[in-house]
This record gives sequence, C-alpha cells and structure tokens, in this order.
Amino acid sequence: MENEKKLNTALVKKIINKLKSMYGSRFVDIWSCITVEEMVSAWAIGLAGLSSAEIDHGLDACLQNCKYPPSLPEFRQLCKNGFQQYDVPKRMTPEEKEKEWAEYREIASRHLPGLMERVAKIAEQYRVKT
Repeated sequence: MENEKKLNTALVKKIINKLKSMYGSRFVDIWSCITVEEMVSAWAIGLAGLSSAEIDHGLDACLQNCKYPPSLPEFRQLCKNGFQQYDVPKRMTPEEKEKEWAEYREIASRHLPGLMERVAKIAEQYRVKT
C-alpha cells in the first residue's frame, strides 16, 4: 500500500473542503464512518493520475449537475467525463449530415409505422364504448 501512487495530500484536502462547502453535512455524513485521515488517504489514492484541469472539471460538474455529493468513484468519473465534455466536436460536412439523416429516416420508416399501428390498436382496446 505504501508504494501506491497518490495525489498530493494538500490538494486532496482542498478538494474535500470544496465539496464540503458545496454539500455541507450531506458530504460530511457520507464519510462519518471513517477518520479524516482515512478519507484523505482514500481520496489521494482514488484521484491519483488526474490532472488539475480534470479535477477542476469534476468540481464544476458537481456544482452544475449534482444535487447530492458524489462518492469517490463518482467524483473520479465526473473528473474524466467533465474533462472530455469540453472537447470541441468534429463538424460534419453537408454530405455527412445528409447521410446521417438518411440513416435516421430509413430507421424511422422501418420502425415507426409498425409502432404507430400497435399504439392505435392498444388505444382502441381501452376506449370506452358509449
């Protein structure tokens, strides 16, 4: 365990304090079963390898999207996904757009007519006769 890679402890404490300021007792209560030192150690190991930009994105994602405090694995995933969400998507050419829409139209023509017929039959079965 001692040779495991860890994130800087001071940085982990800052992350934990930011999460405490966002979630208050909700965050603290999740970790009440272990000591602060154990928590810092767990998060230092769990967040190892993340860049400061990824961590900032994880904190932003919490602020923007998370009503409840994340677990350690959830926070790590937010850091990774948050970092990726800022990548600029590749722009499609008009030909690529048309090809994609043609595929959508073809799928819809195969599946929607049958679906609409089934919905109509089900609706007919439940209609109240007067």
